[in-house]
Amino acid sequence: MPSALREHAELQKDAVIIGTGDKVEIWSRERFDAYDAEVADSVESLAEGLEGIVL
Repeated sequence: MPSALREHAELQKDAVIIGTGDKVEIWSRERFDAYDAEVADSVESLAEGLEGIVL
């Protein structure tokens, strides 16, 4: 990975690699954990709102 992208992603030690379909994201562990904590409540609210919906 080019150094400019490593710097942008703040990759220094641990990394998280996530993907779906044909997309891949590489996050620094610290940034991913912060993002995950930030959106956790939103995901729970969305899941609760979808309860009882039958597809």
